[in-house]
Amino acid sequence: MNVARKVFAILAALAFAALAVPAAAQNVKYFTLGAPTTATVATTSIQVTFKNIETGNSSFNSIGIKGIASGGSTVSITGATASPGGPGTPVVGGDGYFYLTGLSPVKKGQTLTVTLTVTMTASGCTNGQVTWQGRAFTGSPSSPSTEFQQQNANPVTVVNV
Repeated sequence: MNVARKVFAILAALAFAALAVPAAAQNVKYFTLGAPTTATVATTSIQVTFKNIETGNSSFNSIGIKGIASGGSTVSITGATASPGGPGTPVVGGDGYFYLTGLSPVKKGQTLTVTLTVTMTASGCTNGQVTWQGRAFTGSPSSPSTEFQQQNANPVTVVNV
């Protein structure tokens, strides 16, 4: 009987280890970023969306957004508000991102709409493009927060001259 218990204990431990390893490996958190496809050259409002597509139960309450212009265009984010979640606290990072911190938690499956105040300019007679990059954090953008990974490709906005 003692041998049977030892064999059963070993098999139970192996089964538990086989199930626990994949669960522990899935600690990566994800979000998607959406942006409009066209914009006019000027100071304007643009809405981007952050959707928490995390498979677990993690939520984020700080985001960062950066627009990278091409084709002779430039983009500058001068302000932002979030809904739902309140206005947040704007922080301009040295890394080119515009951060909103202290938002209400964006839970699994929820979407956060961020209205950006941006100034876009273009040179010449050709339309330019702005590629948007996003970041999302469980706390503040500084450590020891956990950063979500952007799951989709960076959205692109065409800037009409």
